Amino acid sequence: MITVQNLKKSNNRYTVTFQLNDSSAAVFLVSEDLVVEYRLIPGKILEDFAFQSFKKAADIDEYFHKAMNYAVRYPQTEATMKKYLENRMVPDDKIISIIAKLKQIGIIDDEVFTINYVENHFRFHHEGKIKIRFDLRGKGVCETIIEKGINTIGNQAETTAMEILFDRKLSSLKSKPLRKGMLLMTHYLVGKGYDRSISEAFVMAKANQFHNSIEEIDLIRKDYVKICKHLGITKALDHSQKEKVIKSLMAKGYSYFTIKNLIESGSSDDESTV
Repeated sequence: MITVQNLKKSNNRYTVTFQLNDSSAAVFLVSEDLVVEYRLIPGKILEDFAFQSFKKAADIDEYFHKAMNYAVRYPQTEATMKKYLENRMVPDDKIISIIAKLKQIGIIDDEVFTINYVENHFRFHHEGKIKIRFDLRGKGVCETIIEKGINTIGNQAETTAMEILFDRKLSSLKSKPLRKGMLLMTHYLVGKGYDRSISEAFVMAKANQFHNSIEEIDLIRKDYVKICKHLGITKALDHSQKEKVIKSLMAKGYSYFTIKNLIESGSSDDESTV
């Protein structure tokens, strides 16, 4: 029989002294949780199997509590917790035991983590399925659990999230040429995790919200004047100058058709000499 000989608290840890079968002493420094779990009080007798179980728990106790506190503060998947412990040079056999114990008490649960992750990143950050799926894979979550979480996002909810992102971004694109503004909006939605073809169709359907044709003409005329000044053009464009102007305006996002109409109309010739 093994007997608890002494129990002494120091800060948040306990020094536990056992008297072994051969009358020798064994001393352990453990957490309060472990003392409570094994109901350790002076004079308590432990069977051999209970003492061996305690020794295994005590062996990982310090690592376990650091891991538990970290996971409570920053929720982890099984894979990211394994990486956390590996980075702290915890032996592999102890990592297995620590993670098993964290899973047993519900601190590590990939399904719960995924549900919460989807809720947070979709509902509050309006991220799309593609990005969420990619990020969860990076955290080591299995495909079955990922898809179960992703499937909680309905098509209407996804459209609503895109509407929110569109409205948030639109004001910063009002001064852009129509084609450039629509392209940047599409890139923004794709970067947020939405399908490219769906994003393109979504933006195309809202083309009239960027600015009207009159505003587009005003924008291209102003840029035309700036480019002509930059190139030192003070008279009608020759072929080489025309090519340079077209190239510069297309780089700003104007369509070739809009540029061609502007140049052929000659309506800005006088402005270009200002």
